[in-house]
Amino acid sequence: MKKTSIYFSLIFFCILLFTSCEKADSSYNISSPDNNISVKFNLSTTGQPMYLVTYKDQIVIDSSFMSFDFKDLPSLKDNFEIVNATTGTADETWSMPWGEQLEVRNNYKELIVSLEEQSEAKRLLNIHFKVYNDGVGFRYE
Repeated sequence: MKKTSIYFSLIFFCILLFTSCEKADSSYNISSPDNNISVKFNLSTTGQPMYLVTYKDQIVIDSSFMSFDFKDLPSLKDNFEIVNATTGTADETWSMPWGEQLEVRNNYKELIVSLEEQSEAKRLLNIHFKVYNDGVGFRYE
């Protein structure tokens, strides 16, 4: 009886050890307010940012890698780690002083992914995704 309880304790300890050593999420999803458009962000195995866009579960932009090349600096390409990810929503209306319509509805869901380069430079990069009912936008910061 003692041997079996030792084996069970050892197995439980191994499971606990492996589950507590999991890496932080490297994949995030955000959908439009009507849930028709979805953006999936993740890091490749080399730590390069990438995203995929679907519309009604059909891929419209397949795995697009993100990077910056500079003239006199190393590229911002890979070896990144996600340090934070936040989401938000907005649904507001603002008046346009000229144009075809007087009021514009600004309705979206947002994902902000904060990355840190794992090299000596430790450069930081934020990527903002905004997903509307009729499209997707993103910017680097």
